[in-house]
Amino acid sequence: MKTEIRYSTKRLLQPLKIVLFFTAGFYCGVTQDDVSAAEHQTDTGGLDRFEEIMYDGLDAFYQTDWKMAAEYFATLQKLEPDNPRGYFFSAMIPFWEYFFVDQNEDTAQNFMDAADVAIAKAEKKYKKNPDDVRLISMLSGLYGYKSLVASGENNVRTAIRNGRDGFNYTQLLLDRDETMPEIYIGRGMYHYMVGSVPRGLRWLVRLFGLNGDTHKGFAELKKAAASEGYIRADAKMILAYLFNKEGEHEKAIDYLEELIDEFPRNQIFHFVYAETLESMGKETEAILAYNAVLHLNDDSSISGLHDMIKKRMSDMKSSRS
Repeated sequence: MKTEIRYSTKRLLQPLKIVLFFTAGFYCGVTQDDVSAAEHQTDTGGLDRFEEIMYDGLDAFYQTDWKMAAEYFATLQKLEPDNPRGYFFSAMIPFWEYFFVDQNEDTAQNFMDAADVAIAKAEKKYKKNPDDVRLISMLSGLYGYKSLVASGENNVRTAIRNGRDGFNYTQLLLDRDETMPEIYIGRGMYHYMVGSVPRGLRWLVRLFGLNGDTHKGFAELKKAAASEGYIRADAKMILAYLFNKEGEHEKAIDYLEELIDEFPRNQIFHFVYAETLESMGKETEAILAYNAVLHLNDDSSISGLHDMIKKRMSDMKSSRS
């Protein structure tokens, strides 16, 4: 029996909130790979301590060892208190927890507070460097993520306000010819979100002077997924989510398998993979995949995911009897 995918994020993308798609959501080119190699190289061409710690933190983050990742990112903040990257990465931990595990008020507020600190640091640097694409991309993403979380908490005014601010930064990315993966993601999500607006609401898109193409959106996202660095993982996860949303589960599975191969201990990737199998009616394979998550590192910060899986497996077994 096929089952509809039950992402905790699904309610964020309901048609009644479609206005937020093009004033906010966009996934906004957030870069987990916000790295300027030249900025943090030693005289011998190697990475300095900040860069090394950042990569260690990102590796822990993508293996869903969020406690360790949080320690690395806190160290970055101590090393360079004015560098927004350490604060940005810290904010992504509660965001992923909210987006993929458990949408609750406390986690939402934790993210909002962390994002506000990162935004303050990034905007201070942006005022001095208004052409810095990575800062624009970071701010675009942070405001977009804040809008999504506010939407999830039914705080419409906050969602629209942050969405408007995020879109202002996103617009700065759209006309750039740079081939940076962050820009591919920003443009890709813009084109997908605007291009997928239901026919009955397209007048609203035209009213805002927006124009999007879902095919172009997928093409841009695929370029980001084929890039180097951690940003490709974000792009693949976005593609998996969108293909599932479009009902193209086999394509989603392809990207999820690539993510699992690269990050074998990432519980989120394994969970979405299992959920996708369940949606395809492959319940035996889904149960095996869910069990695989339960045997991975049990970080208490995402213990809610394990509870969710156990309930999901119980429901499937009950439906069989």
